[in-house]
This record gives sequence, structure tokens and C-alpha cells, in this order.
Amino acid sequence: MCVTDRGGNFRAGSGNVFPGNGKQRWSEGRVAELERKIGQQALEIDFLKGCLQRIEEQRMLQALTGNPPSSGRSKKN
Repeated sequence: MCVTDRGGNFRAGSGNVFPGNGKQRWSEGRVAELERKIGQQALEIDFLKGCLQRIEEQRMLQALTGNPPSSGRSKKN
């Protein structure tokens, strides 16, 4: 590994680049859990983006055709 000092001079080796005991901050199980959560949230975001896109397309179509949006309820007197 090559490392440079503040003057831009190269120093060979990685002996003291990251001093410490090399402790892990997260267990592998926790990392896997967080990766699954990220994946699930990515799927949810994609799904909701698709829903929003369909709603926007319907609104644009209704605006072009002049049809009012349907309320989804039947009107009773």
C-alpha cells in the first residue's frame, strides 16, 4: 500500500495508517440485517414511485380530456 504525507511524498507500507486493535464496529449479523432492511426499503420506494407515476398519468389524462376525477362513490340522493 502506498501512502502520501502532507507534502505529497510517498511512503511505502501500511504499518501505522490505521492504528488500533482492529475491532469490528458491527457484527456480521447486524450488517446483514441492515442490508435486508435497505433492500426492503428500496423495493417499497420503487413500488410507491410506480404508484405515484400512475396517479400523475391519470391526472394528466383527465386534464387533457376534461373528465373530472372519479370519487369512487356512487351518488345517492
